[in-house]
Amino acid sequence: MTPSASHGRSHPAHQATGGDGAAPQQALWRTVFAGLFGNLLEWFDYGVFSYLVGPIGAAFFPSDQPELQMAKAWLIFAIGFFARPLGGIILGRLGDVRGRQWLLTISVSLIAISTLVIGCLPTYSQIGVAAPIILILCRLTQGFSLGGEFTGSMAYTTEHAKPFMRG
Repeated sequence: MTPSASHGRSHPAHQATGGDGAAPQQALWRTVFAGLFGNLLEWFDYGVFSYLVGPIGAAFFPSDQPELQMAKAWLIFAIGFFARPLGGIILGRLGDVRGRQWLLTISVSLIAISTLVIGCLPTYSQIGVAAPIILILCRLTQGFSLGGEFTGSMAYTTEHAKPFMRG
């Protein structure tokens, strides 16, 4: 008797795969693409933010000291990392309840929207102190979403892999 049979209902992964753990080819490629897209957004953000830390610091933190502007920009960059564990816990739990595909859709959407907002965000000279506040909120949203996306992507990919390919 399988573990899912003992509960009187089948596991969602078994429903989608016919019970043997092997996902249909199309669903497998969709899963791989979703994980790839989330990781692509994450590394895109790293690269662009790191490359533009000087101009970001100057645009969002007015100061006579360029070193202080850059330090503040790096601090904003780091803020996203502090939100990751919280995102992994909260979004991971929601992924367990509502489904991994839902989780990936929500987390990748939040990452994309917050990245877009950062790209379109007016500077300090245009909207004042609201600019760095919005930047901080976007970085927190990115970090929170990435925490959920990474764990959800790994679990979703593992659940849909053939049993001998899961490692």
